[in-house]
Amino acid sequence: ASRRTSRCRRSLEGYHADSPLPCGGADLEPGEATVAQNFRCQIVTPSAEVFDGEVTYVDLPAWDGQIGVMASRSPLLVELGAGILRLDTADGGVRSYVLREGFAQMDDDCLTLLTEVAEPVESIDLAEAEQSLASANADLASNASGRPRSPEAIEEIAKRQRIAMQRIAAARARGPRR
Repeated sequence: ASRRTSRCRRSLEGYHADSPLPCGGADLEPGEATVAQNFRCQIVTPSAEVFDGEVTYVDLPAWDGQIGVMASRSPLLVELGAGILRLDTADGGVRSYVLREGFAQMDDDCLTLLTEVAEPVESIDLAEAEQSLASANADLASNASGRPRSPEAIEEIAKRQRIAMQRIAAARARGPRR
C-alpha cells in the first residue's frame, strides 16, 4: 500500500478567476490550487532510527549546499554535509536537526538520511555548543608539538568548528529553551 496521500484541492479566497493558475495547475479550475503531497522520510543513525514519518518538504544540508526535497522528486543520492535539516511534517509541524555528514537517498517518494549524528535542535545547549567552538578554536591555535599538522588533523578541527557553529546557529534561531 502506498503511504503517499492523494492530491487535494482547496479554494483560494480572493483569487481572481482570470489570473494565471498557481502551481502550474493546468487541470485545475480557476480558484483552486494543489495542496502539497506527503512523502515518507526516515533519519537513521548508527544507534537509532531518529525519525520515520510523513513530510511535505525537507531542506537538507548537502556537502555543497542546501537542497529542497518535495514529493515526486526524481531519484537522488547525495553526500550530506554538517548542517541543519528541516522537516515540514504532514501534520503542519516543523522539526529541525543538526546533522554531521552522511548520505541521503530519494527513491519512490521515500527519503532516507543515513547520518553519523542527528541532534534535535530543541535539545542543543547553547553554552555547551559555544564551549565546543572555543575548544576547537583553541586546538587550531595551539600546536604543542611544534611540528606542522597533517592536512587530516587540520580538517578534523575545521569539521569540529563547522559542527559547533551549526549547533550555535540552530540554538540561537530556536530561542531560549523551555
